[in-house]
Amino acid sequence: MTSEQTDPAGLRGREDHRRRPSSPPAGPLAEETLVNQIVRAVRSGDDPALRDLLAQLTRIADLALLLHLRRRLYENTGAL
Repeated sequence: MTSEQTDPAGLRGREDHRRRPSSPPAGPLAEETLVNQIVRAVRSGDDPALRDLLAQLTRIADLALLLHLRRRLYENTGAL
C-alpha cells in the first residue's frame, strides 16, 4: 500500500506545494537592488520596510551576499 492510499491528505499537500509559484532566481541586479533598499531602510529607521526586505533576503541570500550587505551597512560609519 502506498502512502497516497494511506494518507490522502499527504497527497493533497504535495499537490498544493507544486502549485505554489516560485520566485525566479535573483540575479546580480536584483540582489544589488535589494541590498540598496535594505541599507536605505536601516539608515532611515523604516522598521516595517526592513522586516519585509529581510524576509526577501532570506530567500536568496548566500554568504557572499550577506558579507556584501555587511560591507554596505558599515560604509561611511567609521566601523570596520
